[in-house]
Amino acid sequence: MRQVVLYQLLSVDRVAEEPGDWVFDVDEEVFANLSRVIDRQDDVLLGRGTFDCWAGYWPTSDVEPFASFINGTPEHVLTSTPLTQPWAMSTAVG
Repeated sequence: MRQVVLYQLLSVDRVAEEPGDWVFDVDEEVFANLSRVIDRQDDVLLGRGTFDCWAGYWPTSDVEPFASFINGTPEHVLTSTPLTQPWAMSTAVG
């Protein structure tokens, strides 16, 4: 059986936006934790809104360690409509 891993960055007041907008003390420990989490994943589930945002950024990004991971891992996009942006290894899941 496979595991579902949720990696979500939230502020104490429940802000779930781009962490660069509100996390100011990012250090190597944050990136080490991210690496530990993504090293265990072989597929990614994305909501449609996240896919639409990420598909315009990550395919050409060199921000590591995430760019290599997300561009080399199949993305399963939960959506009721066809995907309108190309992104290798992305599949719509109805």
